[in-house]
Formats: sequence, C-alpha cells, structure tokens
Amino acid sequence: MVDGIQVVSSLIKMKATVLLLFGILLVSATELRAQDNVLARVNYQGKYGFINPKGDFVVQPQYDYALRFNEGLAAVELGDKYGFIDSKGQIVIGFQFDDAKWFFEGLAAVRKEGKYGFIDRSGRLVIDFKYDDTFDFSEGRADVKIGDECGYIDKTGDAVIPIKYETCYRFKNGTAVVQDAELVSYLIDRQGKVLESNTKVDPLNRDDPAIKAYWDAEKKAAGLKHRNGSIILEARFESVGVFQEGRSIVKEKGKWGIVDKTGKFI
Repeated sequence: MVDGIQVVSSLIKMKATVLLLFGILLVSATELRAQDNVLARVNYQGKYGFINPKGDFVVQPQYDYALRFNEGLAAVELGDKYGFIDSKGQIVIGFQFDDAKWFFEGLAAVRKEGKYGFIDRSGRLVIDFKYDDTFDFSEGRADVKIGDECGYIDKTGDAVIPIKYETCYRFKNGTAVVQDAELVSYLIDRQGKVLESNTKVDPLNRDDPAIKAYWDAEKKAAGLKHRNGSIILEARFESVGVFQEGRSIVKEKGKWGIVDKTGKFI
C-alpha cells in the first residue's frame, strides 16, 4: 500500500517483535497470522491478494476487497459482487452476493437483495435470506438482526434466543453479552438465560467481526469502521490491523503501536 509491496518479504523475515508479541505482523496494511498454513491478506495499489509466510504471492492482487481466510475459504469482492476462493486462488463459490462474511462452523453469512442468509461450503443456501444484519456462528449460535432488534439462531435457522435486544455479541465460552433498549447489559447462556444483569463483562474483550480496517485513497491513510460504514477511527494511520480483543495494531509516522477503539495509544 503506502510503502509498496517490495518491502513485505524483507520485513517478514525480520520476524518483527510485533509477530512475537501479538501473533500478527502488519506490513503496509498486510495482516499475517503466525500459523504456517494461513495466508496473509495484502492490499497493493487498491487491489487485494494473498501472500504466504515467505512473502510470495499465492493469489495475485486482483480483488476490490477480501476477507482473511477461515476454514480454508476467503470471501473476495470483484465488481461489487462477492464470491469465495480457496487457498490456491481457485473460485469455489461464484460471484453472486452483495456481501459475504467468514466461514465459521461450516457456514458463512451472505447477503442478497438487502437480506442476509447462510450458505455451506458448497454454496448451498442453508438458512434463507431474511435478516437485516448478522455475523458469524460461534458455539452453534449466530446473532441476527431484524429491524432494530437482535437475537440468536441455531444452525437450522431457529430463533433459539428471542430477537428482542438492542445489541448482541458473539458467544464465547458458553456466554454472550447483550444489551436492551435502555442499554442495560446482560450476560446470557446459550439458551438465553440471564446469568448476570448490569454485567461488568466488556463485550469488546471478545472478537468483534463488525469492525474492520479501511483505506482512504485520498488521504492515503488507513482507519477503522463498522461494517455498516460508520467511522470509528478516522483514516490517519499508515497501516491498521484486524480489530481483536478491543485493540488494533497500527503504524503511524513509521512507528508501530496498539490503539483502542477511540484511537488512543495503549
């Protein structure tokens, strides 16, 4: 991106302190997970591709957007439509969706005509297009939204936790954090039973798939935004990593650091 892809390979070989501490190395808006079998997503001159841990291209930069690989597949955008590729760059599910997310527990959320549903790895529609928003399955539950309210479905599409909350977060270790219309937080189990009211559990100390990095071509800088488009961090960084555990690795003025969702360095 800003420094050119030619620096990627040499910086990877340095095994940066960032890699040792956080398990992620970011090079010019590149994210690299430490596992050998995971490809790194690269944005080069506005197009996305994937490199291996040696810094060699496996998938040439050709896509308008791409998500990281998960469960062997990655959602990629081409000409305003999303499809899925495998780790060899082969198209396994054609470009037909208006939006697509990651595969988790064998299913991925996709959108057509303004509504989300879920497909399996063959591209077969498993849960019909009827939700206004949704994220990934976690522990057999996916939070879904109809209108302004959210709840949870299972892998058959049944609403196992009523769609009545203002905000819903992913399940982790058998529990999830939800908020009602008064913004009171509750800790619930997989059946929807309230375990704790006014919970002190910080939902941002959990993976938040609603947040992603974006690149502002005019400013030539990166920032963070919600998938609905609302800006969290204005574009001012040379590079921004994936947002996890309430934090992101960023590069600003040539230096690496960690920021919270307000952009404050930690």
